[in-house]
Amino acid sequence: MVYEKDWVMRQILQSVDTLARIVFQKGADKQEEFQNVDSTDLNLRIKSLLYEKRYGEAENILFESMTLGDKAVLRQALDFYISLNEKSEEELKEGNFSHEEIQQGIQDIAKKYGIDGVLLD
Repeated sequence: MVYEKDWVMRQILQSVDTLARIVFQKGADKQEEFQNVDSTDLNLRIKSLLYEKRYGEAENILFESMTLGDKAVLRQALDFYISLNEKSEEELKEGNFSHEEIQQGIQDIAKKYGIDGVLLD
């Protein structure tokens, strides 16, 4: 079970890294790229919802804010999923979320940005 959870978490990081390399020509291992997002209202709202464990609501707001070509919102979304991926399964359950939903969200982002063929299912 632990091995399976670790595998899922590595798959999530690999998906985020792949999207970052395609869109930003950099890997997700460059954390500063994801943490230098301006303190916009959207960013503050997402961080507040994360703190309140309202993960689904935060994800919905990110998707509603996305427009094709808007790299700032994409960067916030990738940072959001990295933050969620670092949470334990118990923390995610408290917010009615799972690592499988993180994977699905990343795949949905890739589709929205027209790069869905590069991620593993």
